[in-house]
Amino acid sequence: MNNIYTLLLTLLSCQLTFAQVEVDHKIQLTGSGGDAKIEGVQTVVNDFDAANKKYVDDAISGLSGATMEFSLAASISTLSVGVGANTSVNPVILSSTFLSGGGAPVSLTLSGVPANVSYNLTPSGGYPTFTASLVFTASVSAVPGIYNIVVSANGGGGVETVPITLSVVNANVVFVTSTTQNGSLGGLTGADNICQDRADAAGLSGTYKAWLSTTSVNAKDRISDGLYVRTDGQTIAVSKADLIDGSISIPINRDEFGNIPSGETQVFTATNEFGVKWVFDSFPSINYSCVDWTSSSNPYDHTGQMGLTNTGWTQASAGQGCSYARRLYCFEQ
Repeated sequence: MNNIYTLLLTLLSCQLTFAQVEVDHKIQLTGSGGDAKIEGVQTVVNDFDAANKKYVDDAISGLSGATMEFSLAASISTLSVGVGANTSVNPVILSSTFLSGGGAPVSLTLSGVPANVSYNLTPSGGYPTFTASLVFTASVSAVPGIYNIVVSANGGGGVETVPITLSVVNANVVFVTSTTQNGSLGGLTGADNICQDRADAAGLSGTYKAWLSTTSVNAKDRISDGLYVRTDGQTIAVSKADLIDGSISIPINRDEFGNIPSGETQVFTATNEFGVKWVFDSFPSINYSCVDWTSSSNPYDHTGQMGLTNTGWTQASAGQGCSYARRLYCFEQ
């Protein structure tokens, strides 16, 4: 079994002809025992379909007589999925790596997936070494909780597993208002009423508050922790800590109806990337919150921009004036 003649005889025993399969002359058996490995290339050269190549692969694996050694790893071991949310921005990358032995395909399967949670696994297997993308989606009927999921890779005479902890959580909807208003909002209470009115107009359930800071209140302390999604179901951030770490996954540029509003892109915030009151270091005494959102004549305001995912989503510009009509970010509680 240590020469090319044995390989060719094996191929012939599979009732193949050289007109059907071309075997690269560099094929050779290296190593011995459990470390035996076939090296080379085999190519189907006509239209007898991929079954021909499978016969060749099986013949080559049979020559080594060795169980394939491979590993399985996941890029993320713990993740959250929001009920009714699309989590395609947070895929788990599964990596199956060939280590030794005879080459063989492996298939990927999942166990422990809860009811009303689906997943997309692409591809669902292959010859190590390869990677696959795994995305979970929880329907509106999914039950919140923590679930222990096991991904298994089976093939080549071996099985490898990797655990994933999946948290199914209620998602908090976030939108930018379709309407605009100047800095005289009626304080934080008035701003919250605007958010609630817009949510009600779109048929959104829940209670909503505006992403705004004042001289004594920080925006981050006004909203609930959770997984934040736009009105189109796309994930903005997986937690409050993720929301205020300097960037968000996608821009908050969908209004209460799920549309991208045209025109004005600036959003009143008076809030920096850490979710606290924005202060101009050179003039820290200036109020950039339109006198705590009660004045349209104050010359100082501070805004974010709805199309950005970096710190600019909440702190883009300052000092343009509270008379300008801006949008609001609204967060479900």
